[in-house]
Amino acid sequence: LQNTTLVAGSQGALLTHFAFVPDDDTTADEDASTTVFNTTMFRGGHSHQITALLATKASGGYVSGCKDGNIRVFDGATEDPIHTLTGHEKPVTSLSWVTLTGSDDRVLLASGSWDGSARLWDLETACCVCVMAGHENTVSVQGLAPASNPGMLEGKAGAGGRRGFIATGSAGVAQGNQIVETKIRLWDLVEDGGGLVTATIKTKVADHGGPIRGLCLDNDTQCLASCSNDGTIKIRDSGTAEAIFSLQHPTPTPPLILGVAAIGAGKYVSVTEDGNAAVWDTASDNIDTPKQILGHPGCVWTVLSLPNGDFATGCHDGTVRIFTSCPSRKASSEDIAALEAAATASKAKSSSGPSSEEIAKLPRWDMRAVQTGRSDGQVQVFQRDGKAIAAQWSATSSTWIEVGEVTGSNENAGAIDGVSYDHVFPIEIDLRGGGVTTLKIGYNNGDNPFVTAQKFIDDHELDQNYLAQIADYIRQRTGASAPTLGMDASSGNTSAAPSMPSSSSTGNSASTSSAGEPVYKHIPMKHYLVFDAGAEKTPMQKVMSKLVDFSKNADGKSGAAELSPDNLSTLESLASTIVATNRYHSTTISDQELDLIVHLLKTWPTEYIFPLLDLARLVVLHPNAS
Repeated sequence: LQNTTLVAGSQGALLTHFAFVPDDDTTADEDASTTVFNTTMFRGGHSHQITALLATKASGGYVSGCKDGNIRVFDGATEDPIHTLTGHEKPVTSLSWVTLTGSDDRVLLASGSWDGSARLWDLETACCVCVMAGHENTVSVQGLAPASNPGMLEGKAGAGGRRGFIATGSAGVAQGNQIVETKIRLWDLVEDGGGLVTATIKTKVADHGGPIRGLCLDNDTQCLASCSNDGTIKIRDSGTAEAIFSLQHPTPTPPLILGVAAIGAGKYVSVTEDGNAAVWDTASDNIDTPKQILGHPGCVWTVLSLPNGDFATGCHDGTVRIFTSCPSRKASSEDIAALEAAATASKAKSSSGPSSEEIAKLPRWDMRAVQTGRSDGQVQVFQRDGKAIAAQWSATSSTWIEVGEVTGSNENAGAIDGVSYDHVFPIEIDLRGGGVTTLKIGYNNGDNPFVTAQKFIDDHELDQNYLAQIADYIRQRTGASAPTLGMDASSGNTSAAPSMPSSSSTGNSASTSSAGEPVYKHIPMKHYLVFDAGAEKTPMQKVMSKLVDFSKNADGKSGAAELSPDNLSTLESLASTIVATNRYHSTTISDQELDLIVHLLKTWPTEYIFPLLDLARLVVLHPNAS
């Protein structure tokens, strides 16, 4: 506000005014040395979390969006709002200004909400003049500038003589375990003779793979930017919404991008849940790599562009930080060192994941059906078998959708041939005539280690006898010394990567090697696989495929018969129920499905029943069947 005051809102329903005090040698306009500030905190009528803030066009004022669904307008001179705008049914998540151009311009406030709507407000009358409904849950808003984009000016102004444009982004809807229908919409705004505004959708674009978390406009280039939970920032043509560039944070697993701000001349700042602020320059030769990544000691919830080219971030540690490219405004070396140390300590703590004591305090996964989410998209961590499981609330289906295990960051993460993996491990291969080459195997959390091992063997034409050993190696991904495949137990070899002879150098399996019978550290396997969380879709498809194949082979043997279309449909329905673990609280398994499994187990030949046994074991995990 007025280049001298910064306002921040908190989850505790408090507003904080940071009024900068210049040094004696500078004026208020020369804010290069404004490192001292006065702080004032007050509620301003808020009873819930403050979710959005926007400086008003009038000097010194601002607008707040709150989780109670209300918008409050402040003049900056007092602690009480001068207007309270009501109409949204759920929390307000985004605010922006929209200018309707004509003989005399009219400036309106735009708001987006969890209720799936965007609204336009006239602050002079404190009335809503337009409702843009039909969005997919949470809405982000950004006013556009049509005067600088001739392609947007097709058509005519309304009876009121004024016209404008706005972009909205939606968070999408839950479909199974995925979020779909995340859309960018461009709206044509036309004023009627009575002051109301009619909004018409100009175009829709659905190119994000996750909820859209924020929008911004670069006033220099007139490009629209959007950020998403899919880990990308897309720079768009503001007249068509089509993406010009797609930027992605350079991490093995893309983080959730919670906010984006334009700082001018094609430069943007994105902030993430893993505690980073990245600075991008789309006018540079290398736009795919951030110019700078600024670490924070916690999740960075928001970023704000400042009039002088600086930007401010709001971090989960409750601190607002201002970053600058101007040497004269640079913080002290002590402050910079303290931030770097705090960021390093935070990342070290997050890399270890939650402790056993922290996990024990979490709500139980099997009791999630009785715990209702407070809002769409809310993330809750549960405990299941000693692990922390993150889930997201879907208001549409009234269920918790499992996101994955909370494990902290993983130093073993990496990429192979451009494909990112949660873990990348080395495996050494003996070459013909001596020497060793190192291959890399990639594994993602939740994958079947045996499937990953088999693919690795197939890709590199290795001996099939190594399947169990490679799978066992993957299962022991703890960061300790890796097991050595084919190692003699008495040799004491403790190489960091497992080694094995290549099939091309031996021509035979390890069991018939001329060097004698090898001794394996991990063969035979002395542990068993645990299916404690149902089956994933891909393994279940393989089980069903094997059942169909075996039913044809079993036909006519020992009184067995090929599966009828009705029986096959029953088994496919059962498999779908088992895979949908997030619906266990509301799905059932019929007696007909159970009876069919028992019948097939009794009538099929023994050599063909192992996929049936797999199916039977997984059925028991469903509460209704057990």
